[in-house]
Amino acid sequence: MKHILLVEDNLGDAKLAQMMLAEDPDFETQITCAGRLSDAAKILSHESIDLILLDLSLPDAQGLDGVRKLLPLAKEAPIVVLSGTNNKRMALDALKCGAQDYIIKGMVDGQAMIRVVQYAIERKTAESRYRSLVGNIPGVVYRCTTGQGWPFVFASPQIAKLSGYEADAMTKESSTGLVALIHAEDRERVLRMIHGGLAQDQSYSVEYRIVSRDGGIRWVLDQGQGVREGNRDVHVWEGVLLDITEQRLLAEQIRSAEIQLYRAQQFSALGNFSVGVAHDFNNLITAINGFADLMLGETEVESPSYGRIRHIHKATMRAATITRQLLALGRNCVQEQSLLDINLLIADAERLIRLIIGVSRRVQCVTEPLVGRVKANPSQVEQVLMVLAMNLTEGRSDDIGVRIETRTWEATCDQAERYGLMFGGAYVVVTLRAMLNADMRDDDPVEQREELLGKEEIGEAGFGLDSVLETLGELQGYLFVSRDADAPSVFEVVIPLVEIDESSLMFANGASAARRDGEETVLIVDDEESVLAFTHEVLARQGYQVLEANSPSRALTLVEQMKGPIDLLVVDQVMPEMSEHELVDQLASRTPGLRVLMMSTMRPKTWKKGERFLSKPFTADMLLKTVEETLQGPLEEVVGKPS
Repeated sequence: MKHILLVEDNLGDAKLAQMMLAEDPDFETQITCAGRLSDAAKILSHESIDLILLDLSLPDAQGLDGVRKLLPLAKEAPIVVLSGTNNKRMALDALKCGAQDYIIKGMVDGQAMIRVVQYAIERKTAESRYRSLVGNIPGVVYRCTTGQGWPFVFASPQIAKLSGYEADAMTKESSTGLVALIHAEDRERVLRMIHGGLAQDQSYSVEYRIVSRDGGIRWVLDQGQGVREGNRDVHVWEGVLLDITEQRLLAEQIRSAEIQLYRAQQFSALGNFSVGVAHDFNNLITAINGFADLMLGETEVESPSYGRIRHIHKATMRAATITRQLLALGRNCVQEQSLLDINLLIADAERLIRLIIGVSRRVQCVTEPLVGRVKANPSQVEQVLMVLAMNLTEGRSDDIGVRIETRTWEATCDQAERYGLMFGGAYVVVTLRAMLNADMRDDDPVEQREELLGKEEIGEAGFGLDSVLETLGELQGYLFVSRDADAPSVFEVVIPLVEIDESSLMFANGASAARRDGEETVLIVDDEESVLAFTHEVLARQGYQVLEANSPSRALTLVEQMKGPIDLLVVDQVMPEMSEHELVDQLASRTPGLRVLMMSTMRPKTWKKGERFLSKPFTADMLLKTVEETLQGPLEEVVGKPS
């Protein structure tokens, strides 16, 4: 049964309408009558109505004013106008105001009126379902025309959340059309794609940015299709705007993560490669420098050969510095700290930094004299400098270089608290700036400042900064960053200075201590022939009984053939066939009282009890000193069980 509200002040017309609606016994109705618009409003406030029959001539409402006033109160009930005026313009205006139909009194019979009422109810029901469906779609359903600015004919309520404009306002104000929402940088591309789809009678799908009412930027996916009426050209189209801002941000994060992963893989591969190169290179340096030392001891100082050998020695020391810088890329060795002059280290690292960031970029070093020393491993500081330089230049044009400055800074307690430092006192500040190559001048002075950059969260500011923060944490240091257009433009590395005395110089060459004559048996295992020859000669000169093997299998064979014990195993960390630890385990089970001295470019992160370590490249004095200390070490350093 349908509940109908009849708003009619003429009792005769009201009675006639009731009779006409009762003609069809299958169409059951309950009719409530109201003679004034105000009465109808009261009824709508507390009764459920399926349809409103509204006369346009009432004591308190004339013409379409009644339609406009009842529409907000009607909820889901359709309004059908009853009028004694046969006026097409009035009928069209009534429909535009929101009426479902227009009935002229005296020109319809009962069956016609019943059909109008039934159709109005069904249309309203269908419209309600459509609006419910549209309202639940996670996007904006819209219809536009090809008029100036592409004005909206319809937009679902979600447009308010997306753009900040209410749907009703957008359909009434032609100035707020679709074109006005599209970001200026995307507008030409979007218009071209939509026009292309409409011209070819095809659907379109395009992503672009819209500018909301408050100036915010949202990404949308616009999918639509032109609508034709008969054979006429497309003049309206319908589509859906889906807010994909979060998806775009997630996609950017994924893309950024993929790039970071790719760079990390590249950096890891470069690090592994550099470690391998450094290992092989250090073998050669060990032999060249070692034999040069032996030749110096046998050459008169007045001889021309003495000076040439000294030049060979200096060249190998420079080569050792380069291999250390290569190891900084590997970042997988145990860091032994010493007292470093930051200015000297930066001067040595400048060439490697330029090779990493690109030879077309300039690296300018401007240092304050006598900045003091810090306690660190050279590889640690070089790694920090290289990673920061890469972050400053990554993604920028080739005319951007890096300027590196050093200065001392005496931090007060107030400054330490402000910047989050553990303590006040003397620090060295290393500043790296991204600068145009053309703006760098060789006579630039160090910027004299008493403050640091504003403290800023590092977060995911760039590639490899997590390792930089970890390294600086080990050094009790800090990192500050300044960004320009979301890219880092200045880094400041702050490391505490240490007090040293004049005797603890990094490159001091003291006189060699006297060595005892050895009589123990030493087995040397290394796959580099020149290192074998050098270590054999040095140890044999000192009186040791020396055996040498270029592979683990050869070493095991020698031990099987030996009649006496082997006191010391000198073994390279990187060996073919088996690892150094596997070789030590096998030899220890066969050789009671065995002691172990490990040689390598990198100090291993872990090693077994009783093993000592000798870093390559090493000199003859370093070899003899370490061998002597290993043989005279406490009993618990013995790997094999003593007899």
